[in-house]
Amino acid sequence: ISCKEKESNITSNNSSLKQPKSCSCGDLILDQLYNHFYLNDRTIPFTGTCIDYHKNGEIFQKKEFTKGKMDGVFLEYSNKSILIKKWNFSKNKRVGESMTYNSSGKLIFHGIYKNGKLDSTVLSF
Repeated sequence: ISCKEKESNITSNNSSLKQPKSCSCGDLILDQLYNHFYLNDRTIPFTGTCIDYHKNGEIFQKKEFTKGKMDGVFLEYSNKSILIKKWNFSKNKRVGESMTYNSSGKLIFHGIYKNGKLDSTVLSF
């Protein structure tokens, strides 16, 4: 997915700018001062989805963002399209259920996070 696809209009400082709703995760920049991700203009936090691919064309990872913060499901896959990670985020912090799988797809960790910190472990190998 190119950062030029699925553009949406955003008004900032009385000028109309176009921001894509999807792009490569490698194109996003973390502004540490404001603790948000952006593409080109640090004053415009990214809202949308980023997707990276393995060399074979299969999805490697997919992240969702709202107002520059990771917000939603983070998914990571092996190069054989096997789900490796399924983590939930809210405002750049891991929340709720987080599951990690081995390269065969077997669940090896299942934890519950609150405000970015591990609250309880359901399963760990």
